Amino acid sequence: MKDEYGLYKRTGAKVWYFWYYEGQKRITKSTGQRLKHEAKHFVDDYLKRADQKQILFKDFTKDFFLWDSCLWVKKQHAYKRPLSKMVADSKRKMLENHLLPAFGDYYLHLITKADIENFLISLDRSEQTKNHLLFTLRQIMREAEDQGLIEHSIAERVRPFPVKPKSRGIFTLDELRVLFPEDEKELLRIWWDRKHIAMFLVLACTGIRSGEVRALLWEDYLKEHKALFIRRAVKDDAGTIGETKTGEQRLCPLSDKTIAYIEKWQEISPSTTQGSIIFYGAVPDKPYNKRSLCSILYSGFKRAGIPRTDRTVHSFRHTFNTIFRNLLPDAVLRTLTGHKTEKMTNHYDSPGVEDYLQRIEPARSAIERIF
Repeated sequence: MKDEYGLYKRTGAKVWYFWYYEGQKRITKSTGQRLKHEAKHFVDDYLKRADQKQILFKDFTKDFFLWDSCLWVKKQHAYKRPLSKMVADSKRKMLENHLLPAFGDYYLHLITKADIENFLISLDRSEQTKNHLLFTLRQIMREAEDQGLIEHSIAERVRPFPVKPKSRGIFTLDELRVLFPEDEKELLRIWWDRKHIAMFLVLACTGIRSGEVRALLWEDYLKEHKALFIRRAVKDDAGTIGETKTGEQRLCPLSDKTIAYIEKWQEISPSTTQGSIIFYGAVPDKPYNKRSLCSILYSGFKRAGIPRTDRTVHSFRHTFNTIFRNLLPDAVLRTLTGHKTEKMTNHYDSPGVEDYLQRIEPARSAIERIF
């Protein structure tokens, strides 16, 4: 900031105004003072305070999102807001790869709405990625506002980009029969071993999340109740196990076929103590990571002759929700899936013609009676 400034009165105005420079930008403001000496004192005090707040974006964010040193991260933990190290690391990469090159040499208080919009619009990335960058920038600017370094976060005024929801393919009943045939030799050909058979049967017949199946312990297998106790989930690629996504626990019933293959896997598993992981990864005390699980699934697709298209491990959850929405009340379905709202149940519902036909069947007799 330059030291020079000027006092002046606008035509017909009763108070003094002043101008000054922030970088190359000329700023004009009102002092709100009628007397010139009071206006001068106001400007001197204002510029002194403004100098103290003149912080570059790169200096303010030098440790932002760093797990062990970031004040913002510590606040999330203090207020029990959900934040994993994997998410913090991801935000740090967005900051280093995109936000710092764009805004590093800007003073925080000089970043404008147009600056942010121009940066996002010119970025050769998907709308979803642009929104992630915007939300990350908002978190940084809100913290600057909380610390009194800027009057308000200008990033809040930038609108997110419209994103078309990504379709999540589901499995047809015929495809499920191909993936999980009655013949055990064929099952082994598709899934390679009993651990993978049991694991993917659990995913299919319960609709639980990927992180939840990877966090299952033998103590969670309630054989006498033909159910699994879902109370944990793998939170990141480091294999950290914590609470479920919603923080709540639930029971999920198991089919006889799924129980049979869990039993077969338990007979040969090298680690079956109550506190050990049922479906461990490379070593018995470490869970699978997402990438390995996807690789196993895609290999199963290939051996079963099923096209991959847009199906993923999460498609088992979408499939479960869609099939059983035809058969169960929504409240019961949400108890099984762990969904909190009808909106989320709707999101996971991907009905086809056969599903719609089944859902309208109860209305047929009423239509016949009236018409």
